[in-house]
Amino acid sequence: MAFDFRLFALPFLVSAIVSLVVGVLVLQRQNAKGGVALALLMFQFALWAGANYVRWSLVDPNVQVFWIRLSHAVFVPAPLTFLVFIAQLTGRDRWLTQTNLRLLSIEPLLTIAVIAFNPASLFYTLFHPVIAHGFDQMAWDAGPWFWFNTACS
Repeated sequence: MAFDFRLFALPFLVSAIVSLVVGVLVLQRQNAKGGVALALLMFQFALWAGANYVRWSLVDPNVQVFWIRLSHAVFVPAPLTFLVFIAQLTGRDRWLTQTNLRLLSIEPLLTIAVIAFNPASLFYTLFHPVIAHGFDQMAWDAGPWFWFNTACS
C-alpha cells in the first residue's frame, strides 16, 4: 500500500487520535452513567476516522475499496451505541433489556454482513475510480440497503 500525505485527510487522523484518547479516558470512569457506552462510541468514531484517513491517503484507488467498506462497517452500530449511551445517561435505561438490545442489533449486524459480502449489489451498486482535485480516488454508488440503513439509523 503506497501512501501519499494529503492535507485534507489530516482532520480524520486528528479525529481518530482524539476519539481514541477520549475513549481511554472515559474507560477510566466506566462506572459513571453511560461510561462504557460512551467509550465504545468513541472507539467506533476512532476506527471510522482512522479508516477514512487511510482511505484518503492511499495512492491506489483499488486498495481503497477495503477501507471504504471498513469505515462503513465500523460505523453502522454507532446510532445504537449512541441510543444506549443517551438512555443510560438520562436514566431511561430500564427498557435496555437483553431482548430489546438483541432486536435492535439485528439491523446493524445484517448491514455489516451486507457490507462485507454485498450480495446483489445491495449496499454498493458500483465502485468506480475517479480523479477528484488531482487525486485518484475510488467512488461508490449507494445501493438500496445503504438507504435502508440510513433510514434505520
